[in-house]
Amino acid sequence: MNIAGRIASFLADRGVRCVFMVTGGGAMFLDDALGREARIRCVCNLHEQACAMAAEGWARVSGMPGVVCTTSGPGGTNALTGVAGAWLDSVPMLVISGQVRTDFVAARRPELGLRQLGDQELNVVDMARPITKHAETIWTPADALPALERAWRLCRSGRPGPVWLDVPLDVQGAEWSEAFSAKDAAFAPETLPVVSEETIRMAAERLSASSRPVVVAGAGVRLAKAESDFRAFVERLELPVLTTISGADLMESGHPLFFGRPGIMGGRAANLILQNADCLLVLGTRMGLRTIGYATDALAPDAFKIMIDVDSAELRKPTFRPDLPIHADARDFLRRLSRILAGERIGGRAFAAWREACRALRAAFPLVPESVRSRKDFVSSYVLPERITAFCRSDDIVVTGNGTAYTSMFQAMPLKRGMRLFANQGCASMGYDLPASIGAALAGGGRRVLVADEVEGEGAAALGHGPQVDGVAAHLGHGHLGLHDLVALAVGVHAHDTAPALVQIADDVAHVTVGDGDLQLADGLQQHGAGLGHTGLVGQLHGGLERHFRRVHRVIRSIVQRGLQVDQRVSGQGTPLDALAQALLHRREDVLRQRAAADPRGTDQVL
Repeated sequence: MNIAGRIASFLADRGVRCVFMVTGGGAMFLDDALGREARIRCVCNLHEQACAMAAEGWARVSGMPGVVCTTSGPGGTNALTGVAGAWLDSVPMLVISGQVRTDFVAARRPELGLRQLGDQELNVVDMARPITKHAETIWTPADALPALERAWRLCRSGRPGPVWLDVPLDVQGAEWSEAFSAKDAAFAPETLPVVSEETIRMAAERLSASSRPVVVAGAGVRLAKAESDFRAFVERLELPVLTTISGADLMESGHPLFFGRPGIMGGRAANLILQNADCLLVLGTRMGLRTIGYATDALAPDAFKIMIDVDSAELRKPTFRPDLPIHADARDFLRRLSRILAGERIGGRAFAAWREACRALRAAFPLVPESVRSRKDFVSSYVLPERITAFCRSDDIVVTGNGTAYTSMFQAMPLKRGMRLFANQGCASMGYDLPASIGAALAGGGRRVLVADEVEGEGAAALGHGPQVDGVAAHLGHGHLGLHDLVALAVGVHAHDTAPALVQIADDVAHVTVGDGDLQLADGLQQHGAGLGHTGLVGQLHGGLERHFRRVHRVIRSIVQRGLQVDQRVSGQGTPLDALAQALLHRREDVLRQRAAADPRGTDQVL
């Protein structure tokens, strides 16, 4: 067995079942070893950025680190954007890159001042260091196992994140010896921060004395594996809960204690509740600008702010200054706080009035006003998520891109208990949604995955896979990855940019459904009985403008030209595609006439 084989068996022994990779000469031994390891499935994306994003999706769903393997030089640099997303969103990831032979690595000879010595050689480790918890080159075969142990522990402990190992070819191919020790005396694994009992009691006293408390919860609750502790805590004390975008799926929307997602893309009721609290208990969220807005000094002016975070740096940042910063693991803190508050109630009569006020605000400021829901001239991107949720199962996973697919879904999508909803928040890169959904589907154990693609004219699906997006989509649809329950939703105003590629994702079946100015989502999805299971595309008409009708028309034509097998049924009426195209054009004329009649300035000015 060579070192590459030992690396593969190390990963498999720790439960890794998928590695996302693009093969290359600089990683030839690693590629071979991973391919030979029967317990590991090698998933070959068409671009290393997609590898890292797929690994992030895998990690979010499985709870295990996502693993990426790249070749040297551009293979490593291509992955950096996806790694940066994992770094910013605290997702555990292990990246293993190939490198040229050690005697051809310029970084090992700094006195020469060379930019490059080996073929396709780059100092990717120094590039990766600012966006990883740790990055190193394995210079000798004896260093391999200690470096792996170090990387595996670091990416999962404390605040999780990516770790990068660079492995030169001569180290990859060297023979493994049992004499090589896994022990590393210089490495001290991260431990959970120790919080004094006095600090926990101070938080308990502040919370008990408050009359308008609010809990703001984020993804750190899930990272700490504290979901059940969190739910038990807030339910026993009947505390109003707001979730950040990254923690959107911690609590179902129908829960009586859930009052929304605050922030610059949040609901008005949630923001009003946040602003009027007298005590904020912030759990597992860094309170980034998307949550608190840009007038940072004006946030919740009357509130005593208690913030719990496993990363002490987040407690010291200038944009959010907690009155009681607590450097702690969320699960450990919740369990200790629950013991102190056992048997106690909060706030008395004033607290009861506050809960009633929160309910009144939620009723007064719904996410989607009836005036928007009842519009007939376009499909609101805030109504669409409600319609999608109606057909979702409680174990569905929803992955979104950015733009409309991100803002509308996270603001307005109601979630059932058990559903997952995520996107990359910190980096928010185009091209994230499709590869991340592939990783999620592979980790989901049969759970259905819905990918809501960014279709604001930026071509995000193509970015996610590189120039051969059609080929990748076709592989998905024909079962090469077996993702028969991967559902593609085109959300936004420029569906034509992404639709042709998305159409190929799910079993060669696409549905473009319209009717009376509203999206007939129900009819289109019920064509297959189980709902969303084999739906390739939901085309959204937004704005009722002429150019959008023309674009949808072009989408239909492009589908036909590509020779795809497209289901010609629309709303259950068996309408052929040509008839659908004509119906769309007639609908356009109806909208134009209505706009012209409603506005004396004329159609041209309205458009």
